[in-house]
Amino acid sequence: MSLTPEGLYKAKIRSWGITRAKTGTFQIYFDLRIDQRANNEDDPKMGFTNTERPLIRTLYMALTPNTQERVFSELRYIGYDREHLSRADLDPTSGTAYNFEGTEVLVSCTHEEYRDKMREKFQVARRRSFVPLTPDQGENFDNLFSEAYQQHIKENPPVPAANIPF
Repeated sequence: MSLTPEGLYKAKIRSWGITRAKTGTFQIYFDLRIDQRANNEDDPKMGFTNTERPLIRTLYMALTPNTQERVFSELRYIGYDREHLSRADLDPTSGTAYNFEGTEVLVSCTHEEYRDKMREKFQVARRRSFVPLTPDQGENFDNLFSEAYQQHIKENPPVPAANIPF
């Protein structure tokens, strides 16, 4: 099987559940049907193009004390809206599980080496949000860079637009 090209994709969740990896780590898994690839990874609003054929892939979320905040955030991002999290909430055989089936999600595909072989890794693709600087952080920024930038300007005058070679 050839690797799926790295990039941003639109997928639908087909099935999901909880399992344990060979290491014993709990994992939430989502079986995905991937039909479209983003025309521009940096701006999904630029649209998507259908893949040559549907791709069936699995996205794993390893759940440990070190990853729980990211996993909880990703679950909320894809629609999980319950106020608690238990096996019954994520196990589709429980009869009370949250229904992820048909949920559309953006996923990113990257490649990584594992045991001397390249493999695909799919993750929920969240657009980052940036937090403005606090007043103290802004003052710290100014203290660190304002004078240095002024010195840079003095030593490196701007190039007239007529002299720019393109």
